[in-house]
Formats: sequence, C-alpha cells, structure tokens
Amino acid sequence: MVRILSDLKLDATTDDLTVDGTITGSGKTVNLVHGVTLQRTTNLTMNTSVDASATAITWSSIVDESALYDYWSTGSTITLPETGWYSITCHLLFGTGVSYAARLYCIVNGVIVAETETQAGANTTADTLVISTIVHAAATNTVVFRASASAASKVITGAGRTRCSVIYMGNDT
Repeated sequence: MVRILSDLKLDATTDDLTVDGTITGSGKTVNLVHGVTLQRTTNLTMNTSVDASATAITWSSIVDESALYDYWSTGSTITLPETGWYSITCHLLFGTGVSYAARLYCIVNGVIVAETETQAGANTTADTLVISTIVHAAATNTVVFRASASAASKVITGAGRTRCSVIYMGNDT
C-alpha cells in the first residue's frame, strides 16, 4: 500500500510522475539492485572433466551480500531470489605450471550459460580466468561455477582473488 501525502501530477503523454511531498509505503521492491559476492580462501584441486562434470567451485566466505535476500550459505550453489535479469561474473585464479588449459563454466539451473578457457602462461606464477554474462532467470534458479584443467592435479588458488558476483538488475515488467 502506498499513501501519498501531497499533490500528485501524472502526465499521460510522457509517463512523468511528479510528487510534491512524501511517499510512504510497505512491501518489497522488485526492481532493486542487490546481490552477493563470494570468495575462496583455500586451494581447490580441479578435475579434468568438462562441462557439467567439472569441479564445482565451493565458496569459502561472503565478501558482501544484500540485506534483502540470502543468496548463499555454504557450498557451491547460489540461489536466485527473484525472477529477472542478473549480471554474473567470476574471476578464477589458477595455479602454476605450463602446457595445460584451465576452463571455467557458469551453469544456471543445470544449463551452461557461459564458458571460457585459458592456456597456462609460461611467464606467470598464476593465471586468471574470467566469465561475465547477463542472464534472465526465474526465482529459485541456481548458479554454480565449475572449473577443470586439461592436466591432473591443477588448483584454483585461494588467495581471496578467486571471487564471484551475482547481481540482480531488475525484472522485465
């Protein structure tokens, strides 16, 4: 319920709304930007499988989370609270070595929506994979990031630089 304590002017030709006073209300706002940022703080060994069988990235802790919703509590699964558009990013630092490739997948409700692969560099001590995508998803859909390497015993480093963010940008109504 919204109670307007002043003059209200609506211009039907431009969809402009002018309020000269205070607007009070209750309930939830669905077009409010909110989200979660998670990080790893310990190493995680990647398997050599691909796609949905790759190693699920379990998150160590929350860097920041919206006060509106709990997106994550433990493990690898991030649960989306609202139907609408989401900006999803993940920065994955993988360990030393050469002559192998590391892969990163973003999976929403069991479907791969983004993936990337990077060849390990000979001149660095660690390399970075980055995924960034925008998806439309339903409330209670889940987001899981998975990673793999083309050689055994390769790790995702847990220096706190391995992070993901899932940000709700609004619905489409």
